Amino acid sequence: MPDVIELARFRVDAEAEADFLATRPAMVKAVRERVPGLKEISLVRLDDDTWVDVVTWASRADAQRGAELAAALPEAQAWLRYVAVDVSMDLGEIIDRAGTSASPGTSSPTLAT
Repeated sequence: MPDVIELARFRVDAEAEADFLATRPAMVKAVRERVPGLKEISLVRLDDDTWVDVVTWASRADAQRGAELAAALPEAQAWLRYVAVDVSMDLGEIIDRAGTSASPGTSSPTLAT
């Protein structure tokens, strides 16, 4: 089964950015410790001042279950209160990663030719 990427795009008010960033480490730690299936989580600030949380899950089921579990964590709630506008939320399977091709139905990538 291929890994799944969650792309959560949102806006944070400029005056809340410092608190938003300060509360993130506790949120990430809590999610890593209490939500199964999480592989990686990265925060990106785009040029238009929107943010994207890029989360890699072991499976689509883990992503869906993980969103529910994470939303209930006090650390996640504290961090999410700084999100002013949810722009979009998307899930997708990883097909190619850094020159490797993940074959559908497998979790291990094969070298792209």
